[in-house]
Amino acid sequence: MIKSSQISDTYSPSRLAELYAISDHGSLKYVEKVLNSVEEPYPFIWNVVIRENLMKQNPLKAILLYNQMLIVPDIAHYGCMVDLFGHAGLFNRIEETIRIMPMKPDAVMWKTLLGACRIHKNLEMGEQSGLKLIELAPDEHASYVLLSSIYAMADKWDKVHEMRKLMWKRGIIMPPGSSSIELDGVVYEFFVGDTTHSRKKEIYKMLGEMGERFKNVCWILTRKR
Repeated sequence: MIKSSQISDTYSPSRLAELYAISDHGSLKYVEKVLNSVEEPYPFIWNVVIRENLMKQNPLKAILLYNQMLIVPDIAHYGCMVDLFGHAGLFNRIEETIRIMPMKPDAVMWKTLLGACRIHKNLEMGEQSGLKLIELAPDEHASYVLLSSIYAMADKWDKVHEMRKLMWKRGIIMPPGSSSIELDGVVYEFFVGDTTHSRKKEIYKMLGEMGERFKNVCWILTRKR
């Protein structure tokens, strides 16, 4: 196969490149020859060649090959950058990324940015991204809750009230919090404020007993201190 000038099969060159890469006497020269033998190399072969250059301590060649891939970034790539910069608190880089994007940010990106603003307490950008999120996803309760939390951190309780009023006006209902447990192959689910469970008397009795035990444990620990 290597002696032939062209490889048209899509499965064979991938396996061949990987075989050369993992063999004890693997030669980077042959791995790159597989790459050059394919008319339109696809990501797997590029990844193998780039990885092998890195493992062979040839980072500059790896970067050159990466640039040769000519990847056209889509919304997911830009979203990853927003998430990365958001975790680092680099909001100026986020603004630059959104500015140079050839497409408009989607709801996922605004939600990612809003979460980062909440963590780093960037109230100004948090409000902007929250309003954009509500504009794109008006039926999702999480949009309103996240923006409300931003307002609450800034002690803007009038804005929190506005969000709740807007949710009520648009018929947005928050799903109740719940927890579940499996016993003897049966899954039991409990909701906040639910009083309709068929075994609620037993449940509340057990919760009361557990509460008393916790009180006793806390009392003992307090005395030991």
